[in-house]
Order: sequence, then structure tokens, then C-alpha cells
Amino acid sequence: MFQYRPPGNHVVYPPDPRCPPYHRQYTGGYDTHVHMIEAHYSQLNRKVQRLLERVEHIERYLGIKP
Repeated sequence: MFQYRPPGNHVVYPPDPRCPPYHRQYTGGYDTHVHMIEAHYSQLNRKVQRLLERVEHIERYLGIKP
């Protein structure tokens, strides 16, 4: 088995050819690339929601928005 180094310090091993193709192949426990993108999208969605709540709080504090 070979190994290759991505940018950074951690070592990534290619998927084992003996494993079925649905075996988790992505770091972080993601099944597919789509699963990874969906998780990141929902994380960004939560961050945007928190920022919007903070902006609304600040606007109410400053009296900009009733």
C-alpha cells in the first residue's frame, strides 16, 4: 500500500480495494462527496443564521430596527 501527502501534515491512505465501494472513503466519516458537501452546507447555514441573529440583536440595541 502506498501513501501520499496532501497539503498539511496528516497522511491520507487510498481506499482499500478489498472494501466495498460504499465504504467511507472521505476523512471525517463522510460516505460520499455529496454527503461531505451537504454537511458543510448545513454548517455554513447555521453560521449564517447565527450571524443574522446577532445583526438583528445589534440593530435592536442601536434602535435602527423596531
